[in-house]
Amino acid sequence: MPNMKIPLFHCNLTPIVAELLALRSVVSNHPMDIYWEGDGMYFWDNFGNTRYWQMQKAGPTQIVECSVEFDYEKDLLDLTDLEQERVLAFSSYLAGFSETTPVGIKIDYLCQKAKLKVVRGFGRYDKTPQTTAFHDKYGNLSNRIKVIYCSKPGYNELLQSARIAREEDLWSSQYVSV
Repeated sequence: MPNMKIPLFHCNLTPIVAELLALRSVVSNHPMDIYWEGDGMYFWDNFGNTRYWQMQKAGPTQIVECSVEFDYEKDLLDLTDLEQERVLAFSSYLAGFSETTPVGIKIDYLCQKAKLKVVRGFGRYDKTPQTTAFHDKYGNLSNRIKVIYCSKPGYNELLQSARIAREEDLWSSQYVSV
């Protein structure tokens, strides 16, 4: 039973955007995915992070806002949860993976074995520009940690809707123009 419906954002070139607007996910084919959340389609949890990613890409891109629905208890490998991280470590050990096996390979293995459809994790982006918002002596907040989702291959039914995201639709656009 789906019990979690969330907005997620994806940035890509026009042909990929067209697939996503038709509610068909496209599996990333980047060689670095094995060091992230493995095979699947990657999403950001907010427009700002997606826009930053858009500026890193070459070529004409668009940002798509998707509504993704899944069963939180049955479909999600939540690597922001220490208990589920421990499950990943234990299943990797049982599968015979070494400590040096890239995490994306371990994630793909567990997701296939347990039929998990979505992965959520934190990514560290040390090159994220900093503002003065978090410059206090005892502050523990950072904008360098990003929440990343990966929809695993073969689960197009998770995509409930998709539309081109527009900056002017965001509440923050009235305060900041970038």
